[in-house]
Amino acid sequence: MAESKSYKPSSKYAKIFEGGTLYLRKDGYLIFQKYETDENDKYRRVIFTGKTEEQVVKKYKEFVKRAKEIRGQRQQEAYRMLTNATHGLKPPAGIDIDISLSDWVLYFIQTYKTPPSVKRTTYSSYMQTYQTQILPFFGKTPLNAVTDADMQTYLNYLQTNGRLDKKGGLSPKSIYNIFVVLNAAMEKARGKIIIENPAADLRLPEIQPTERRVLTVEEMEIFIKEIFSERLRVAMLLSLFTGARMGEVLALGWGDLNAKKRTIRINKDLERVQLFDDPSGKKTELILQETPKSKTSNRETPVYENIWRLLMFHRQVRLHEGHPNPQNLIFPSKRGTYTDPRTYQKRVQAVCKRCELQGVNVHALRHTFATRLMEQNVPIRIIQNLMGHSSITTTERYSHVLDDEKRKAIDRMSGYLPGEAAQEKAPSE
Repeated sequence: MAESKSYKPSSKYAKIFEGGTLYLRKDGYLIFQKYETDENDKYRRVIFTGKTEEQVVKKYKEFVKRAKEIRGQRQQEAYRMLTNATHGLKPPAGIDIDISLSDWVLYFIQTYKTPPSVKRTTYSSYMQTYQTQILPFFGKTPLNAVTDADMQTYLNYLQTNGRLDKKGGLSPKSIYNIFVVLNAAMEKARGKIIIENPAADLRLPEIQPTERRVLTVEEMEIFIKEIFSERLRVAMLLSLFTGARMGEVLALGWGDLNAKKRTIRINKDLERVQLFDDPSGKKTELILQETPKSKTSNRETPVYENIWRLLMFHRQVRLHEGHPNPQNLIFPSKRGTYTDPRTYQKRVQAVCKRCELQGVNVHALRHTFATRLMEQNVPIRIIQNLMGHSSITTTERYSHVLDDEKRKAIDRMSGYLPGEAAQEKAPSE
């Protein structure tokens, strides 16, 4: 293109310019015309006007660029339609075939994983995974462009940089939880947005069983003596002597007790869940779930006689205090509401601090209950039922406590072998 900003022809005739024809109109405007392929893939004459060559060329190049973009989009759309027809892909109503992975996961959660189809805690967990882990990494990446290699790269990234505080990677269990959300969403997209599930064949880090903190018999005695100065002492004793989860204990009402059978019916769970886009600006909310962690968590648990007596005494104390209790709760706050799980955790930690018990939390009380039963050779199926475990595999994790008992049993056999025999020397060569 010439460097001049205006065209001053030496004659009235046009000149060849940018593969087309450029001439000066009587009003002083430049006219540029050329045959070019338009956005409809039609080869036709196009005309541009301007005061300078630069203006004319700019308009021409913008036209060419835009025409190519539109033709490319149409070609892609035609390819997608052909692919969809070939593989039977059919996006849900209102969902574009080019939806991003992040938007699809959000759609999946809001369509298939919202209450009442799932528990509020499940929905909260899925949404937290989406907002903190999936959206920041994948952004607006189209779902149909994500490969299994991309998914594996993501899981590898979580192992090294997945923590929100940027101080390293996530645990194998946390990575597995994220994978569960992704895999479920991808599987739901299969046949609708994508042909195959890119998360179907990934290598996950191996989850190693963690060592659970259990109170020794001596620590248990120290703990029990110390809790009697606590307002929630009976709740702590129930955790320790029934194995009930924290939310299950705090959700109990007096109507859950069966005096004739001396049992407690566990069928509710108190949880604090994270809120998302709440109009009031609240970040969390305390909720009561009518069903505990799993179906097997609904159970009737016998109560030790001395614990039952303490429960009855606890009832009289609360009535004497005169605090409101409109929901007839066993462990209400002084305001008559449910006791916040965070408050309960803090009180247990305060007791442990006074007792100088390291690494003990509310869950340790539940683990201690299961361990004591295992030490007493209670059948594992009974322990599973009392703990409300959905799988006996979970209960079997407590079987390591029998190692000492096995060793003692083997050592008892030593009496059948004379000491002289045990000291027998090997024959000389």
